[in-house]
Amino acid sequence: MLDCCKSLNYYAFAAVALILSVGVSAQTYTNVGITEGYQLWQSGVLVLDVRTPAEFEAGHLPDAYNIDVNTLSSRLDELAGLENSEMLVYCQRGGRSANASSILASEGFTAVYNMLGGFEAWYAAGYDVETGSGGCTAVTLEEGYQMWLDGVFVLDVRPGFEYTLGHIPDAMNINSAHLEEQLYVLDGLQDSDILVYCSSEGCGRTGQACTILTENGFNQVYTLPAGYSAWRDAGYDVETGGDADPIQCNAGALVATDSTGGPGSGFMVMLLAAAAASWMAALRIRRA
Repeated sequence: MLDCCKSLNYYAFAAVALILSVGVSAQTYTNVGITEGYQLWQSGVLVLDVRTPAEFEAGHLPDAYNIDVNTLSSRLDELAGLENSEMLVYCQRGGRSANASSILASEGFTAVYNMLGGFEAWYAAGYDVETGSGGCTAVTLEEGYQMWLDGVFVLDVRPGFEYTLGHIPDAMNINSAHLEEQLYVLDGLQDSDILVYCSSEGCGRTGQACTILTENGFNQVYTLPAGYSAWRDAGYDVETGGDADPIQCNAGALVATDSTGGPGSGFMVMLLAAAAASWMAALRIRRA
């Protein structure tokens, strides 16, 4: 019996030793704050943006390289030869970049830095940003508000039901999903300033709209990365209701409709929209 226990203890010890040895030898990455991330960027390290291409187009760190975290494992060949180079990785807030950093570390990249807070923290700190190759310019919430005061043309690219619940006053609503087919509505504005926004920071619709507009000859496109939620929370003027395009309202309803057009699915969207409207009204009463 004693020999059996000794044998079990030996194997248990060996298993623990193996786990510890694997843990010691495994590659890891380093978390850094926004200030240290800025210093790394200033030093010229490779900057890897692991958000979606649409998010990247809407605004990113200058000179960043974009590989969506969902395709990173299959695109590691694009980073060949950089295994021992310092690399700053970021996403919108820090979740996806942690995942990407783990993938890179496990594949032998030895100097990976994950920027906590992501693009949102970088943008909030007032550091330089670039937009996609299309030529859009990202502006801060305050800059966007001043542009609105100066009478800029404002384009809301959210679904119609979101626009109806609340939007920037006098904004035109064209869902980004239908923008390309409805560009005729904007005819004559190719050389005018256009301020584009959607729901909140990280909303990919802004980048999608930016690309469509610039590729179709609109030369003065500005994006508001902070989005409508930040505008509203800052206490700036908002409107509710309005003439949202019926196409977009229908598109919103289709989100909840199954392939067979099951009964009650569109009605559920109406209930959700009504509940959201009631919630917003109650919120305004509490704030008053």
